[in-house]
Amino acid sequence: MEEGKSGGKFLILDGHSLAYRAFFALPLGLKTKKGLHVNAILGFTNMLLRLLKDESPDYFVATFDYPAPTFRHRSYSDYKATREKTPEEMKEQMPLIKEILKAFNIAISEVEGYEADDLIGTFAVQGEKAGLVPFIVTADADAFQLLSSRVKILITRKGITQLEEFSMEKMQENYGLLPRQWVDFKALKGDSSDNIPGVPGIGEKRALQLLKEYGTLEQVLGHSNDIPGKVGENLSIYAGQALLSKDLATIKNDVPVNLHLEECRYKKADWESLFKIFKELEFNNLLDKIPELSVYKKRDDRESAGGDASQLLKQFTLFPGELPPGKEELSVPETGDKQGEAGILFLDNAKGLEKLESSLQNSREFSLLLDTSFTREKNSVITGIACAVKGGEVFYISFNSGVLQPAQIFEVMKQVFETPGKSLVTHDLKPLVRHLEENGIKLNCSVFDTLLAAYLIEADRPAYHLSVMYEEYLGLPVPEPEKGLPEEEIRRQKALFLSICTRHLFDLEETLLKSLEARQLKDLFFKLELPLVWVLAKMELRGIKIREDIWDKLAAEMDESTALLGKEIMELAGEEFNLNSPRQLSYILFEKLKLPVVRRIKTGYSTDARVLQELSAYHPAAAKIMEYRTVVKLKTTYLEGLRPLINPKTGKIHTTFNQAVTATGRLSSKDPNLQNIPIRLEEGRRLRQAFTPSREGNLLLSADYSQIELRIMAHLSRDPNLVDAFHKDQDVHARTAAEVFNVSLEEVTPLMRNRAKAVNFGIIYGISDYGLSQDLQIARAEARKYIENYFNRYPGVKKYVDECIKMAREKGYVTTVMSRRRYLPDINHSNFSRRSFAERIARNTPIQGSAADIIKAAMISIERDLEEKAFKAAMLLQVHDELIFELPSEELHEVAARVKSLMEGVLPLAVRLKVDLKVGRDWYHLDPLEGG
Repeated sequence: MEEGKSGGKFLILDGHSLAYRAFFALPLGLKTKKGLHVNAILGFTNMLLRLLKDESPDYFVATFDYPAPTFRHRSYSDYKATREKTPEEMKEQMPLIKEILKAFNIAISEVEGYEADDLIGTFAVQGEKAGLVPFIVTADADAFQLLSSRVKILITRKGITQLEEFSMEKMQENYGLLPRQWVDFKALKGDSSDNIPGVPGIGEKRALQLLKEYGTLEQVLGHSNDIPGKVGENLSIYAGQALLSKDLATIKNDVPVNLHLEECRYKKADWESLFKIFKELEFNNLLDKIPELSVYKKRDDRESAGGDASQLLKQFTLFPGELPPGKEELSVPETGDKQGEAGILFLDNAKGLEKLESSLQNSREFSLLLDTSFTREKNSVITGIACAVKGGEVFYISFNSGVLQPAQIFEVMKQVFETPGKSLVTHDLKPLVRHLEENGIKLNCSVFDTLLAAYLIEADRPAYHLSVMYEEYLGLPVPEPEKGLPEEEIRRQKALFLSICTRHLFDLEETLLKSLEARQLKDLFFKLELPLVWVLAKMELRGIKIREDIWDKLAAEMDESTALLGKEIMELAGEEFNLNSPRQLSYILFEKLKLPVVRRIKTGYSTDARVLQELSAYHPAAAKIMEYRTVVKLKTTYLEGLRPLINPKTGKIHTTFNQAVTATGRLSSKDPNLQNIPIRLEEGRRLRQAFTPSREGNLLLSADYSQIELRIMAHLSRDPNLVDAFHKDQDVHARTAAEVFNVSLEEVTPLMRNRAKAVNFGIIYGISDYGLSQDLQIARAEARKYIENYFNRYPGVKKYVDECIKMAREKGYVTTVMSRRRYLPDINHSNFSRRSFAERIARNTPIQGSAADIIKAAMISIERDLEEKAFKAAMLLQVHDELIFELPSEELHEVAARVKSLMEGVLPLAVRLKVDLKVGRDWYHLDPLEGG
């Protein structure tokens, strides 16, 4: 090995043990929005950042086990035989950990036939010979045998970032052993984690005593006859086993490693690559926290907004300067248009509207985009409209001058919108429909929404900005307005941007329509997604009434509860302190009450929910603190957080439904996110008392699909046992428990049913034995047995899962019952993590996506039926698999029966769909409807 920088610090990372440590240190629930587990990656990355900051290495290498048997397995076939298989959730993260190491420019070493420990030993010896100071970073105490006058060890303690430095002297002080004695120590006591046998009957304490007295393993064995009792007898009998154990425990230091010292010299990180990786992994906190990433984040923010707009806009000289206010009409030739199309007309008064109306009346096809801004109450307000006639003029109508109002243009355009023979193209139809509905205008012309079409074609996109659509589908650069400019300039650029976009929407429509046809998605687009826009727009306008007086009462109760809990906690602590101060709380728990430290952080000791959960077994104060925090969070997040979203004019919350966000086709919502309204805890459920009918005497009706995903699983898999359970209207979780635990239905206990429920839903989402063991807090072997028993009892489900993955591999996508597609570009990827993630999507998308298709179809049918029959009942909310209606009490039974019939009959399946009906005076007090 070449000479290194004399005295330079050489960090040698035990990549495998540290990745595992990170995996188990952070919760498994840490995932990206796409479902990729990132707990090990995040923990490992934080440790790297800490090391680079605190240690400033001159040389850096990360070592990993090679995924194949080693020389130790050849010596002893049972070596590590008792270890659990690596969790799938861990395996999928390892390639990304190595990708991050490469981006940090940290050398990586793995050699076939050897473990990471052997590479560490080799690098340590070679680094020492080269005059460096090796620091071994590991979670494994086996490395103690490598300590020397120059070699140090940084070993993880609590968590992953807390490191303790060990030298030869400290090791002797702590254990009374020299580094060379460590393998003898391990040979005597054995090591259950590596399945190293050792000598029966000898534990740590006895092994230390023997080595202090005799010095080495060989000397201990040589004096076995002098050692009384069973210990001496076993040393004689198992001498060969002890020597084998020493061989297995000894770390090699002469491995033919694949790197020279200079290749381990640490260079600065490739921050641009790290930015891309962190962005994909959604490590937003790191993107904001690391100064070196700020330049890439700012650039990315600019690009996501359309690139360097000030430069690109020079290509389109539509408006030579500011938009001139007060002019009746302005026509400017488009000097940047290579096709010689008509100019863009800027209109801001009634005369201009007449010209627009005339142009639209004489055209069959037109495009339109709204220019909107949001009020403090988050209401959408139209500030302008861009409109284009196919092959003709482009108009921009501004409302900023105060001369024109949106209602005026909608009145002028009413005849156009309500003419069946006309054809409209737009991008994001729902806001337009909502404004038209508010103005009493029906959109009867045929419509094409480029946003929804792009969503169906490629559902995994994070967004569908027009500028990106034009660039990718048409090869046309259309920059979005630049941020940070004066308000007047932003308005000018936005008007320009929308005007350009309306002109080319026709070309985008043509391209997307061909793509829909090629993917057999036209029916889904025209018969499901487009009609649903009107349903969602009306639901958003209706909103749901909020009784603020009820929230006032709940807030007072919560204040009383937190005061009482605070008093009880102070009494248990023996003194008063600030419960909301982590530092003071940490002092009380760990210094005053002397509770065991669960996890250390930079500022001291962690007091997060997981830590408090563990501490609750030691002291009642921990459970009270968790209860206190729950109440505080409910008040601040929901009672205080939702109030600003109440419209002061209507007294209602008007959520916005997201139709083109989730890759499965599921609806979501924002402002507020209705899926987040608490349901599990009683204190949280009580918030729903404030969600009430808007008219006195009206009721709320809930129609909830029962176990829809399991019913779809039965339909798709045609498993006879699963289908039979639904045909007999059995409790499917109890039936699964009976099958898995091999007992009769009558013998199924609540615990068995809960575990079977976790298995049922876990199978849908591709859960592993490790994931199930974490959910149920059981041994991994027991979880594995549950899954195996499930597939043995439901072989059709196993066959279906395998066929889903097989189809995805062959076609590159999976489909739902209504032919919705989700493409899986990584399904055949050589990278394990990407491939396994794609396999999980292949399993669950057909089920989740089909559930989405079904409830969307039901919503369209119900809305149409209620309108045709002129019921006063109205659909207000969609949350998960539940629909909420407001209706007069006299309509209750007829509407409930119609809703149930339409929802259950929306699509014929191998097992019937079932809907549970509940009714009440608010969203909290809902009782089962008789006969429902």
